[in-house]
Amino acid sequence: MEQIRTRQQQGEGIVDVIGNGGAKFFDGYGKELFNEVYEYLYGFSDGVALVKQNGTWFYIDKKGKRLF
Repeated sequence: MEQIRTRQQQGEGIVDVIGNGGAKFFDGYGKELFNEVYEYLYGFSDGVALVKQNGTWFYIDKKGKRLF
């Protein structure tokens, strides 16, 4: 059975969903924000989120653009 965890991002209007198949971001209506699937993520704070993809950690903005 796949374990799924959801978390509402306070003040950011974004929900993250983490399961055995990966992690993704959704808006408050359940619409997927980006096509990307991450291995793990930390929710948005001040407009950026820390994500892990292909073994590398980096920050993204609310449009899914890799920052640094």
